[in-house]
Amino acid sequence: MRQCLWLSSVVAMIVTGLGAQPQVKVEGMLKGYFLAPDGTLKVYRVPFAFPDRPLETDLPTCLFPVWANYYIQFRVRSEIPVKKLEVQVGKQNMTVTTEGTKKSVTVPEISGQWLRVHSKLGLSLRMVIELIEGAKIEIQPQYATQLVGVQMLKIDWRDLERIAKIRQFLRERGDELLPGLRADYVPFLLEGEDGQWVLIGKNFPESWRYKGKTPYSLDIFVPPFRIIVPIEIKQRILAGVVKIPKIGIVIILHYQPGWDTLEEIDKPEQSDRHGERTYALIHEVIHYWFGQKFGWKEKPKSLIFTDLDGYLAWIIESNVLLQALEASTFEEREKVIKDFLFFRWCRHLINCRNSEGEQLLELDEGAVYFLAEKALEIGRETLQIPQTYFPSLFFLDLEPFEHTPIKLTLPFDPLTKAKDFGYAQAKLLDKVIPGWSCNLIKLGTSLDELLTKAIKFSTTTMTEENVRREIRQKAQQMGLTKTSYPSAENYFEVIILAPMSPLKDIPTNFDLKWLTFAGCELVTKSCKIKSERDVMVAQIQSHRSKVLGLRWFLPKSTVLRVKHEENDKVVLEGSGIRSEVAKSEVWKTPQGIAVVPKGWAKVLSSILAKKPEEVIPMKLSKAWTIIALAALTAVGSGVAQAQGVQVTGVVSGQFLNTWTNTMEYHTIDLVSDLEICNYSLLEPLDDEEYEVTIQVTDPEAKLVRVSLLLTDGTEVSVTSDQPSGQLTLTHRGNWIKIFRPIGEFIEWIGKLAIKIVKETGEAELTKFLKDLLQGKKKGILAVHVRICDLEQDTVSAFTNVTIEVWRDNKRILPPPDASWIIMPDENGNWSCPLPKATGYLVRALKFFEFNTCPEVWSGPFKIEENRTTHAQVLFYYHKPIKGRVMEQTSDGQNIALPGAQAYLYKGTNQLSGPWESDSDGYFFIPPLHIDAALNQYGSGSYTVKVIPPSRSMMKPDPLEATKDVNLTKCERTKPNDTCPRALTEDVGIFYFTYKPAFPGPGGGG
Repeated sequence: MRQCLWLSSVVAMIVTGLGAQPQVKVEGMLKGYFLAPDGTLKVYRVPFAFPDRPLETDLPTCLFPVWANYYIQFRVRSEIPVKKLEVQVGKQNMTVTTEGTKKSVTVPEISGQWLRVHSKLGLSLRMVIELIEGAKIEIQPQYATQLVGVQMLKIDWRDLERIAKIRQFLRERGDELLPGLRADYVPFLLEGEDGQWVLIGKNFPESWRYKGKTPYSLDIFVPPFRIIVPIEIKQRILAGVVKIPKIGIVIILHYQPGWDTLEEIDKPEQSDRHGERTYALIHEVIHYWFGQKFGWKEKPKSLIFTDLDGYLAWIIESNVLLQALEASTFEEREKVIKDFLFFRWCRHLINCRNSEGEQLLELDEGAVYFLAEKALEIGRETLQIPQTYFPSLFFLDLEPFEHTPIKLTLPFDPLTKAKDFGYAQAKLLDKVIPGWSCNLIKLGTSLDELLTKAIKFSTTTMTEENVRREIRQKAQQMGLTKTSYPSAENYFEVIILAPMSPLKDIPTNFDLKWLTFAGCELVTKSCKIKSERDVMVAQIQSHRSKVLGLRWFLPKSTVLRVKHEENDKVVLEGSGIRSEVAKSEVWKTPQGIAVVPKGWAKVLSSILAKKPEEVIPMKLSKAWTIIALAALTAVGSGVAQAQGVQVTGVVSGQFLNTWTNTMEYHTIDLVSDLEICNYSLLEPLDDEEYEVTIQVTDPEAKLVRVSLLLTDGTEVSVTSDQPSGQLTLTHRGNWIKIFRPIGEFIEWIGKLAIKIVKETGEAELTKFLKDLLQGKKKGILAVHVRICDLEQDTVSAFTNVTIEVWRDNKRILPPPDASWIIMPDENGNWSCPLPKATGYLVRALKFFEFNTCPEVWSGPFKIEENRTTHAQVLFYYHKPIKGRVMEQTSDGQNIALPGAQAYLYKGTNQLSGPWESDSDGYFFIPPLHIDAALNQYGSGSYTVKVIPPSRSMMKPDPLEATKDVNLTKCERTKPNDTCPRALTEDVGIFYFTYKPAFPGPGGGG
């Protein structure tokens, strides 16, 4: 027997404290998703009332609640004012206390709000009404229909509806996508709450079969064991095709809370969530088809490459693919496709290929994305996908073809863009071989080979040298690399020779071809280099070794720091450059310094076309050495070791780690560019002695005294009887005497000054060192993240962002290598103590699809001692494109024209649509669609096309109308950048008239 919430017609009412029964009435509503007796899932509004059961003819005779949130609101009316109201919904209780004068009590009190209850605790109703005179009335309101027992599948119940509709759609239209594409026998595994998993399919043990009400005639099973999916996989992917022990190969769909929220219930036809989950299921069904037809293959292994020209060819492929998609004529498209195939052939010729892996992923991921997109286009109505839904998956991670020079990133893995390359090729194939996917088994499965045959592309014999020349010329022609660089005459030169492979010989050819990139990021076993400034790069290659030469020209006022670490690793930092190169050494050159592999001094002099004696080695220690470049370049050739002015220093002792609450011994470097975040968890101890060591070195200077000024005004010093090129001062003492307190962040050097007396340059050097080691005090940076609706004139807290703090072109919080992030509180606020300084910048980045700016920078901010600096970071809601469609009638009036369809185009490419005009003739293109288009195609001119609704025996004039609109991508990458998407783009009015399709005699038709 089913458990029922059906309330007996005999109403239980207990009245105490009154001789006569007062008149009490209750009217309310329960809403949420229910299963109807025919197995369909729908949102129902179920009235309830007391004393009479409400009459509701539109509801089924019974409804089945599912495992979900439900929403309730009601009103109690009484002849006598109500003092208190106790409400019980199932096992959920609440109490409402009134002022004692109200004869009508509404719950919730604010109009339009609802109480949330969960069906797992029951939905039966019980109320105890306490009147002002002391009487208590207990009642049980009746629902308008019978509520049968709660269905205990703890899933997103709409997933069952989605699967049923996908099966129906593919039965009707699947062959338009792939031959025999169906989902009737595809097994689905749905994740639910509390570790529950639900199977939809056939051929599973009968003992697993779900015993409850079955929607849409599906075969539903509940496995009697737990399935563990690592949390990192759940966070990374929504759905996939996996092999589960005891079950087999299934499509798995992860659970996302929130399917039963008020927003989803009230407007299911506008749910982007529904669009996303439907798209994910279709995508995986197509994957399943590929597995059945071509075999279940493992994901190909990545191969990484460090060839400079191979990387450029790969970027060119990405670039020209976008050009091909944008092409407006067949001839233009064919030419650009040939460019793509040619430069792919070039890349493969210089051994930067993973042919089998690329072709497999391009088909298995890229083509699947294209086919899933196509399925959504032709099945939008059947699958009830909202017009506002536009999957972010459709937008390619390809290089735009109008841009500034690129950043060099090595090594590169061709598989990282195989999905995007495959999607683009599939879309191009649809233009040159319409319906190609329906003949996929017959035609073959390599997309680039299909394109090659379609446009009759062929290659010629070329030497590797000529291939590399072609690649570089194309890169410069497309603006991927710069063609000029500042003269070295007024700059300081830094050179790094970075090994890209184990060094087994020394090259002899130094006819280097330098290319200039907008920064670089190189990571190999031997080196790790990152530059945020322009860098010249040349490839130095021998038979068994490959090295990249990197070259920067810096202002002569630049100060760098450098040190040696284990394995003869040289670490160099400063002016937007950080490098770590193993088994290397530092040399002074006539124009600057160079970091080169050990034993490569002759290579360096050959590159610079200098005599060997002009390239001089530098000695380094394991502590940071400060190099003042202006002083370094003044060193004469007669100095045996070209050091320049160098300062090193450390402080050592026991610190409290405030994170682990343990005592730890640390040696902290005292250098000008110290990353304060490295020591953000350390606190000095009051009773601990700390040792500070400062060493000053200058081979050209004859140092006689170094002094340290303590915070109490006393001075300690070291002197030399004979002038020396190096002096070391060591002092032990209490932290507060040597330094200022560091609090939550290290103060690194507090009120500290070094006095150096030397025979030449005393004043200049003293000032340099004083500035270098000037201590920093602490203040508070308070960040307030807000989002503004410029048209509604509203500002509210924005919490879905991550926060970063930058200074001197470096991110200091979180640290560059940190795995954690900073988020504001529920009010959009965050604060943090920082050292006293100027030039702080705050960066906030949104972290999910939302119609607002992707990132915002704010600043610069000055942190002052013991003061709070407030930083507002203001995002803006992005707005739609708005237009209106009007009909000009025969009597000269203009009236609204509903039902017209609006589209957004870039050239001949339809980006999204249609959006129908409403009863007032207005249409809106949603902001997420616009932002997605701008992410793919960039700022520029777009076209809005409107097609009027058809009418029987009538012909619209014109048949369609277009208007151009200039759209600007939101790229707020600097403080004070404005948001170009904060206001609605109004494209104006589209006018249409209707005329008879077949005019009478003499009518001209």
